[in-house]
Amino acid sequence: GAEFAKAGSILSGTQPVSEVAVIHDYDSRWAIEFNPFSSRYDQMQILIDYYRNLRETTQTVDIVTPEMDLSRYKLIVAPSLNVVSADLAKRLTEYVKKGGHLVLGPRTGMKNEFNALNTERQPGPLKDSVGARVEQFYALTEDVLVSGAWGNGKATIWAEPLGRLAPDAEVMLRFGAGNDWLTGEPAAVRRHLEKGTITYLGSVLDSKLMASATKQWIKDAGVASAILSAPAGVKVSRRVGGGREVFVITNFSAGPQEIVLPSAMSDVLNGGEVTNVKLPRYGVAVLTSRSIHSSGHE
Repeated sequence: GAEFAKAGSILSGTQPVSEVAVIHDYDSRWAIEFNPFSSRYDQMQILIDYYRNLRETTQTVDIVTPEMDLSRYKLIVAPSLNVVSADLAKRLTEYVKKGGHLVLGPRTGMKNEFNALNTERQPGPLKDSVGARVEQFYALTEDVLVSGAWGNGKATIWAEPLGRLAPDAEVMLRFGAGNDWLTGEPAAVRRHLEKGTITYLGSVLDSKLMASATKQWIKDAGVASAILSAPAGVKVSRRVGGGREVFVITNFSAGPQEIVLPSAMSDVLNGGEVTNVKLPRYGVAVLTSRSIHSSGHE
């Protein structure tokens, strides 16, 4: 309680700021739960895997619905956007054309807003924007090799070979040997659309390849690097407002950790200026700086 009292006035008027968002859509979630096709397709775990990789690199990720204003984000990832109406497809396409970077996961656009099958093959009304369509989908019983611009790894749980590629659609991953229906077929494509890019990923990737792909999405979207470098298990949350930045640092790792700061900051809970912070397990620090860095929005 005493710490809340010390930090309250500093946190007041600030808010989290992110350049990256993950779309979570209840209509899509319910549609997949109604017809999962595979007991292994845990869409919430898939969403968490996307979120974890994005957050470890950028430190701040918003969870949004498709109806929200998406224009503020440089990168938007939609892991399982199963329900896509013509109106939503239009808004997402406009987001990309204006400079946004959109990544769509498997099972995108199978259903319309009434939970009926879209008349176009996946990704439904987004097919023309993506510049490719899903030729078939498979619930995998065994992992399949994939390789390409994002690295080498395995496709697991779900696979969608892509076809009818537009001339300017780039194949980012291809399925390898191990499944005759998939061998050599595109597993992920990316397309430049005016000022932005739209990417379709037709599988669930293993953790190593997913981490590699995520880093590339962040780089391609021009998302700013994290301001504070923190070791694994230490979470950094950045808030901005009132001409200041506030960092809330929490140590969830198994032991004590030290965080070296890029410049001196004010220690809200203990007082004084600090250039490094030592936190015990579950320790918390609240730091503030008057300078606003270029990443994010004030």
